[in-house]
Amino acid sequence: TDQLQMKESTIKTVEIEGKRLRNEYQELEKTLKRQLDSIEGKYYKLQEVHEVLLVEKKQVSSTLLQLSEDLKEQKRIAEDAVTKRINMEEKMELMKEDNAVFQKQAETAQAQLKETKHELNYQKNKMKEQDRKLEKQH
Repeated sequence: TDQLQMKESTIKTVEIEGKRLRNEYQELEKTLKRQLDSIEGKYYKLQEVHEVLLVEKKQVSSTLLQLSEDLKEQKRIAEDAVTKRINMEEKMELMKEDNAVFQKQAETAQAQLKETKHELNYQKNKMKEQDRKLEKQH
């Protein structure tokens, strides 16, 4: 009977230990399930963030591309403006040179006109003188 009691005691101890281990296992299983759920939630959140970041990356790339195109266009416009200004300055310089030539021509023409007036006055006076001489002869 002592042996029987010992066996019964051992069986009870094993049963109690089994229940304790089963409870501990169930607690660990619940904890692991909560942790897994939490990890899955974080994983899905990360996937959502990743998707948002991909969309934002595409938008940023598109914006950068547009800005690059805008800058190229602005550079082209600025270069055109500089070229036009240089051309305008060259034309202005040519016009100044032409103006100087015209000014010289005008001065020369004025001098010739003055000379011609003097010559005409001289001829007129000469003719008057001849007219007087002719009148005196008559």
